[in-house]
Amino acid sequence: MVNQKTPAEFTDALLTLRDAAYDSHVTVSEIAAPHGIAPFAAAIRMDCEALETNPHSGGSGRLVILYDPQEQPGWQGRFRLVTMLGAHVDVDLVTEPLADQVCWSWLTDFLTQAEASFFQAAGSVTRSHSASFGELEKRSESAEMELRASWTPLGNDLAPHAGAISRLLAMMSGYSVEVSAGISRLGQVKLV
Repeated sequence: MVNQKTPAEFTDALLTLRDAAYDSHVTVSEIAAPHGIAPFAAAIRMDCEALETNPHSGGSGRLVILYDPQEQPGWQGRFRLVTMLGAHVDVDLVTEPLADQVCWSWLTDFLTQAEASFFQAAGSVTRSHSASFGELEKRSESAEMELRASWTPLGNDLAPHAGAISRLLAMMSGYSVEVSAGISRLGQVKLV
């Protein structure tokens, strides 16, 4: 981004992240955005605390906001949101045959319930299961689920998208999440 002034549309969209209804179990912080994907980018990190009943639970992820004033053809818009979320999950979940479809439906359901209008959604779900043997046999089995997704938001209000992603991370991390309950605001965090 050499000699380019940050467009007001991008700055205004980033400011909406301050008003997002983030899940109360998730902390949010600004992180460095990836370079070279779009002329303008920003990113936030989300960390979900572990359940009291399972100290090995919890999860983390990020939401990247990409902006190209020229509109990239694959996006069909000037903005593109990209997320990667990972969480430790119950072993039973990763062995469930429909777990991938369920995780993907969580994404679209949370976005829809938050009235985060979107289209051009794409992504993948990865499940991993680990069992230890020999000298490591005393370790318990573990499982993780990872969601990678991107979509084009309709409009510049990114707050519903960020809130939905935080609730999705909380659900992936084992919390029972209601769309209208258990939410908190980000507060004064510098996002631009």
